[in-house]
Amino acid sequence: MNQNYDKAFINKYRQGQCSAEEEAAFMKWLSEADNADHVQGWMKQLWNEAAQRPGQVLGAEERILGNILAQIAPGDQSLSKTGKSLKVSAQGYLASYRPTFIRYAAVIFLIMLPLSMWFMYHKSPDETGFTMMAKQTHNGQHLKFGLEDGTRIVLNSNSKLEFPEHFDDTSRVVYLVGEAFFNVAKDAKRPFKVITGSLSTTALGTSFNIHYHPGKAVSSVALVSGSVMVNVANFKEEGIYLQPGEMLTFDLLQKQYLRQEFDKLEITGWKDGIIQFKEADLDEVVTSLEEWYDVHIALSGNFARAQKSTWTYTGKFKNQNLESVLLGIGYVKKFDYEIDGKNVKIIFK
Repeated sequence: MNQNYDKAFINKYRQGQCSAEEEAAFMKWLSEADNADHVQGWMKQLWNEAAQRPGQVLGAEERILGNILAQIAPGDQSLSKTGKSLKVSAQGYLASYRPTFIRYAAVIFLIMLPLSMWFMYHKSPDETGFTMMAKQTHNGQHLKFGLEDGTRIVLNSNSKLEFPEHFDDTSRVVYLVGEAFFNVAKDAKRPFKVITGSLSTTALGTSFNIHYHPGKAVSSVALVSGSVMVNVANFKEEGIYLQPGEMLTFDLLQKQYLRQEFDKLEITGWKDGIIQFKEADLDEVVTSLEEWYDVHIALSGNFARAQKSTWTYTGKFKNQNLESVLLGIGYVKKFDYEIDGKNVKIIFK
């Protein structure tokens, strides 16, 4: 593939319109030492464009880029706050840099920004004055809130939703990273669209669950009521419609999808404080508990690799603390546990 990656290709990448082969080749190119000059040029351009948007508050990812640039050349970059805008003076801030640091910082930055950069480059001139809002959660957090149109949202842990302070007269568009449950207010004149990487889910008055994380191949849309249409960039089938009780699971790398019925409690129970495991393996149980309770779990004791490969657990807990959950799972799966603040040790017998 041609390795003269330009702005058009970067835009294409952030929109999720690259093939799996193009993405793999691009990430390999980023990792090569000789390309640091190109990488730092992109970072400078992205930061400058973000800073020059009139009336806008810099998003979290853009502030991360600012921190990256400050680490590259400490003291060269000065920031001054004026009202809601953050103006930047960055003359000579790349006078000296560490190519390896820039390269890997840029890889991280590119992975983190499929949504916010899509939004940055796809605003028409008359929209640039709109104020974007954001709601974000971390491990152990769930957040319920409403939008101005009456739509109600529950945001799962480690998730972020970006949305305009005011919707326009023709559409309602929001941007999701992570997982959220939407109960969309009906408005026939303004379809409600959720952008998640290369997937776009459109509804009028509907309730549905979306799960999407950058860097993970599989995303899903589960419809509880109403109807939705899912579009996938560069996919041969357009406008995939779902009926209530159906879930679309899409594999970005394989460009394949599976439409199937789903267990409502298993997929959407999290919004009501329910953790449900269905033949979950040990890694899935540990990861779920770490995210739900904001802890770090270590395994110890007499537990062979062969046992781990066949270990599964099925169970359900509602609004219970971590100790109660570990007690229940440990009774069935024969392990003890120790809790020390945010550090948890599971001890297999």
